[in-house]
Amino acid sequence: MPIRRLSLAAALAVAVLAGLYAAYWFHVAGEVRKGLEHWAEDRRAQGWTVAWESMEPQGFPLRVGLALAAPELAVPGGVAWRGQALALSARPHDLTRVTLSAPGRHRLSGPAGGAEFSAGELLLDLDLDRAGRIELATLKGSALASGSTAVATLAASWDPLGVAAPAHDTPTARFSAAAGSIRLPEGLGAVLGRDAALIAIDGHVRGPLPPSPAASDLLAWSAAGGVIELEHLEVDWEPVAVEADGTLALDGAGQPLAALSARVRGFGALMDRLAEARVLDAGTAAAARMVLSLMARPDAQGRPAVPVPLTVQDGGVWMGPARIGSVPPLNWSAASGMTIR
Repeated sequence: MPIRRLSLAAALAVAVLAGLYAAYWFHVAGEVRKGLEHWAEDRRAQGWTVAWESMEPQGFPLRVGLALAAPELAVPGGVAWRGQALALSARPHDLTRVTLSAPGRHRLSGPAGGAEFSAGELLLDLDLDRAGRIELATLKGSALASGSTAVATLAASWDPLGVAAPAHDTPTARFSAAAGSIRLPEGLGAVLGRDAALIAIDGHVRGPLPPSPAASDLLAWSAAGGVIELEHLEVDWEPVAVEADGTLALDGAGQPLAALSARVRGFGALMDRLAEARVLDAGTAAAARMVLSLMARPDAQGRPAVPVPLTVQDGGVWMGPARIGSVPPLNWSAASGMTIR
């Protein structure tokens, strides 16, 4: 076969294959769009708010996805979110691994209140089973800011364990979250400064998972004995470092309950800072430093740490018998009628 005819045949074959792939890609994109619309319709029938201003296909040729402008999602009596934009994408041949990207401005509301923030990067990766249920969710963010507060890096994960018919004390999901290089709000840095290096948690949920994040389902989960086991809490806020573990739950009124065993390092430097800020006089700070030194015990790495029992109950934060602060109430009724616009 002459070279010219061979080249023409090869070009024709490539064109045919490209056309077939393009047709396949647009078919998959259409199915993804239908799937999202059906999912939204099902949630609206359950009382959710699911909306967007526009939706366009994107990602050709290597990925298939949708770009949504002004996406909006609200769970009845639970969390509500509105973003500037949202992009969903997956490989055309594997729709069980989905990436959601939502940089830009956000508005988040819930029983604990609301906040506006911006994100340089906000990525959510979902591993789904064939029925569309989440097998693993991982979140990654960077350059987050809300008013005077900023977070350089954010990472979180949610891992439903898929336990069939779990008992009330069976672990049913694992979670973790970590924020790095945090600029705390004004007013929190009078003694230690506004820059914390790390705040991190990990643990698991005990008891059957609620069927949805709606307020009624969360409260029913709590009433049935649902508890969060906090396996590790770490705060690195120089010169102080805190590690803790314990349990979190809701009381009969849907308000926070916590019982934590904490270990505090850097107590000597903390007393110095309190004296410098004139929160304590020099004599009191010196006496407190001596008492805390006597209370200190080596931690797992041999560093001196003061054991401190912490509880949250009836809206207060308690260190042993002393009330040292308060927590804002969760307003479930206000969450039921909140708006995110």
